[in-house]
Amino acid sequence: MKLRCALFSLPYGDQGIFVRRSTFDGIGGYREMPLMEDVEIVGRLKREGRPALLGKCAFTHDRRWVKNGWIRASVSNQVLMLMYKLGVDPHTLERLYYRR
Repeated sequence: MKLRCALFSLPYGDQGIFVRRSTFDGIGGYREMPLMEDVEIVGRLKREGRPALLGKCAFTHDRRWVKNGWIRASVSNQVLMLMYKLGVDPHTLERLYYRR
């Protein structure tokens, strides 16, 4: 995850995204989406400037990573990301992510 963030400046929401209120308001805040809202807002934030990576830890729950395994979870996330970038509807991605 650190490598992905360092190479592509693409943190996911559970990694902690901090943004100045004025910038957040200036880009229109979060968009209502069932999935990929973190990816979508980071894309808009990157147009405002390069994200800074802080040398701090954010503690989140790892249940999906433990349940699915690191490789499977990583591949699944990247496939969903590619599908999103190719224009697949976020509602469809949500069903796939949560296997509904």
